[in-house]
Amino acid sequence: MAIDWVAALREQDDLVGRVSRETRNALDRPDLTLDQAKRICGLVEMGMNTFEQFIDSATGQNLSPGYYVAAQVLTDRWYALALDASSRLQIMEERKP
Repeated sequence: MAIDWVAALREQDDLVGRVSRETRNALDRPDLTLDQAKRICGLVEMGMNTFEQFIDSATGQNLSPGYYVAAQVLTDRWYALALDASSRLQIMEERKP
């Protein structure tokens, strides 16, 4: 069965959007614990790695250049989210008594 790469990329866009909103909401909570921040970082990293595997699967599929541009935008969103999460974790670790 052939994969509809454009539809799959749209699903990935929806996913990173939802994860981004939920992650940022969680990171903004004043009662966020260090353990929770670590778990969030791990989950974001896992999502980023899964997306990289998705892109690897699409490589060589004779897709339009626009597809790869859109994929790079999503990659950048995952990296930005990972940076936000790790920065928050670092701040929390520095404030740890």
